[in-house]
Amino acid sequence: MKKTVAFLAAVTMALCSFAACTDNKTTSSSESSSEVSAPAVHEIAVPFDREKAEPLVKEAITNYFNDINNGDFKASMTYQYDEEMMPAAAVLSGLASKGDTPEKAVENMLEAFESTYNGHTLKLNEIVSVESIPEEGYVLLDEAYGRLAEMNKLIEKSGDSIDPDHLSEVYQALTDFSAYRREYEEGYDVVASISVDDETNDQEMLVYRTVGGNWQIDMTVPTYMQENEQVQLDNTASSTAGSASRVLKKMKEDGKDISGTFIISKDGSKDYKVPSGFDMSTFRSLYEEQYKGEADADYFIVIDNEIAVYSVYETAEKKIGIYPFGLTIKMDGDKVSYEELDADSKYTMDQLYDKCLKVLG
Repeated sequence: MKKTVAFLAAVTMALCSFAACTDNKTTSSSESSSEVSAPAVHEIAVPFDREKAEPLVKEAITNYFNDINNGDFKASMTYQYDEEMMPAAAVLSGLASKGDTPEKAVENMLEAFESTYNGHTLKLNEIVSVESIPEEGYVLLDEAYGRLAEMNKLIEKSGDSIDPDHLSEVYQALTDFSAYRREYEEGYDVVASISVDDETNDQEMLVYRTVGGNWQIDMTVPTYMQENEQVQLDNTASSTAGSASRVLKKMKEDGKDISGTFIISKDGSKDYKVPSGFDMSTFRSLYEEQYKGEADADYFIVIDNEIAVYSVYETAEKKIGIYPFGLTIKMDGDKVSYEELDADSKYTMDQLYDKCLKVLG
């Protein structure tokens, strides 16, 4: 991991527990945390104004980094958590030991921060972009706050002696954080150029204030926002393939020839090796009744052994969903099989299509 990202991630340790409880990579969009698809419930007091917002977020981030650079780690942590939530943050970060008081747990967290940042300098170079926080971001912020609040309740019940294993066991059974709906004064989805010592990277963060509260900065929620979007894209690619398989089954039941290994695309421009006996007109007519993607999106589907085995879905904004996720095809004898894509690379639909063409020959 690059130094910049690694250092900034250390600031948001408590929300790592949030990741464990919302593993978006293994959950479908219809089953993923209801917060993601919930209707808008937040009315933000301050209307979005980019010109006014940029100097505000610049000042907040600069002050935050100054506190870290000056060794005032307790002040810097208030940009992450309300002070009363710090014992919960310490427990969820794995920085509390059995028998610790809540105060000792917070002290452990401060020492961890000092160990991470000692001898290093953080600097805000420039604000790259400022947008309003989408509703999904506010709901995820609420859930993260709710998780801290619920852990705090458990800590308060345990008295002056913390038992992290017991707290974790009880906490893991909690599922409903819907009661935590905060009122927000203003909030911004920010991309900033940030340096740690001599290394510079762009970092996305949410910079916001609750009504009556101070500025807070979150660098974890944007990751989950991106992952949720990717899950939805991959699920659409999956449904694109699933719909094709249902249509092929119907065609076979009606006596149509659906044999062969070939590619079908949305507008026909990427159709490849479609057998002459395949009734494309019937397929497209039936498929339009099944298709669940956006009208202006594009896709291609690989058919093999009478089912859809692979699909790539691309939105008008050129965002990609793949089924099966993270894979491309290869030939295993006379059947289509799979191999992993390079996890560090980003692919366009055309690149993935070209890979399929090379495999199919």
